[in-house]
Amino acid sequence: MCEARLKPMNEVAHRRALEYYLRLKAKGAAHAKLAESIFPPEHPIRVRLAKVKHLYSTIDGMGKQHDATVLQLARRVHFNTTTPGGLKADAPEKDKKMHTMRRVVRFRDFDYQVWTDGSVVLDVSSGAGALVYPKEGRREKVVLGAGSLARSYRAECVAMEAGLKRLVDVIELNQTHRTRVVAFTDSLSLLMALGTGPSVVEDAILRRIWDLTLRLVRLRVSVNFQFVFSHCGVPRNEAADKAAEQGNAKPQMYPAWITDIVAAVERQIRNEMYKDFEEGLRPRTHRSVLLGHVRPAPKHTKLGRLGESLLAQFRTGTSRHFGWLHRVLTRKTDRLECRWCRVQDIGCDAVKGHTLAKSAVDSANAPDLGIATRQSDPIICPLCHMVCARRQAGVVHLVKIHRLERECALAMTKKARRAALTYKNGCTCHVCGDAFERRGLLVEHMAQHPPDVVPTVEERPKGAREEDEADDGK
Repeated sequence: MCEARLKPMNEVAHRRALEYYLRLKAKGAAHAKLAESIFPPEHPIRVRLAKVKHLYSTIDGMGKQHDATVLQLARRVHFNTTTPGGLKADAPEKDKKMHTMRRVVRFRDFDYQVWTDGSVVLDVSSGAGALVYPKEGRREKVVLGAGSLARSYRAECVAMEAGLKRLVDVIELNQTHRTRVVAFTDSLSLLMALGTGPSVVEDAILRRIWDLTLRLVRLRVSVNFQFVFSHCGVPRNEAADKAAEQGNAKPQMYPAWITDIVAAVERQIRNEMYKDFEEGLRPRTHRSVLLGHVRPAPKHTKLGRLGESLLAQFRTGTSRHFGWLHRVLTRKTDRLECRWCRVQDIGCDAVKGHTLAKSAVDSANAPDLGIATRQSDPIICPLCHMVCARRQAGVVHLVKIHRLERECALAMTKKARRAALTYKNGCTCHVCGDAFERRGLLVEHMAQHPPDVVPTVEERPKGAREEDEADDGK
């Protein structure tokens, strides 16, 4: 648990208790009084909550849930969550701008366009900006603070709510009907959350956004939500981004989201833990020795969008380059002292795990038996030095474990080294027939034989069949 930095059970229980306490506080005065009686001021969650109390003033309510009567109106709202041109996040900025402008041009005949964006400085301030562009006339601009605890998703929600609220006021004031409205945002998560429907969303701010949307639909307004790429040079998106940055200077009086409050408390606890590690109050872990630092990433390192996507793929085990990165890390790991060696003299059960872990190192130090020329020859994995029974097993191992393409894995196994054969009853030397308990002892033994003495596949002894033994007995 210390090595993986997993949360203890009491920390998990405190988190759930904190969420329960905040939800009771948000339901009203009667529930807030009940929460005060369940969790007295000296309770650990109240002590932790007091550390972030200065970052928010009020808690956002639960909101009123929509019933099934609004589903007919919700069918008139369209959500487009596909990326412009089918591009990915790491696509060139030039291509992003070209395909985004193509999507925007399709809606140039709409009566109103709403552009929203959010800006966040973590644990300091956040801003929300919304611009309403009529087909003819002067644009409307909304700038406000989204709260000190708000994150990117929350700021985007606040911006969308503010933009739709201003749009409703404009349409009701002008008393225009049968109009077409399109809302552009660079928050894909917001559109996907709204796309689940008004009766499914649980967050209060999402319900308020749906209230405004249904209010527009009742005015015979066609509402269309579109996803666009951000920071790629689209003029109106850049204008909305500047408006959001201006919101950071506005008063941060927007009600805080329960999820953001819990996340702020966890960041406070995590920063205290990192500080204890850096000051030496907690034992150094194997990971911190390997990486050279305690925090997940250096403080001043900035990654581009491509680097962030590659890092996320590596973290989730979906990276095509995982095998190569694993080999780089393995070289550094071999130089470190094994963390199980300290308890070996004590006789702890962890020594068994240490014995099993030696097999990979023993395979790396195996004698060079040449390249496996036959498909039936056992091979040594070139990335992790694991022994595979045959070439096909090595290909499957590289594809499933190291996430390599099949063509690349096949090319690597054709040049892989041949490993010593093992039998089910243990490890047996093919030269002298001596049996050993594990592969490491067999490798050390075979290193004593000259390479020209090691027999080929045709010369290797075959085990006697049971039928032959029965015939000999007759």
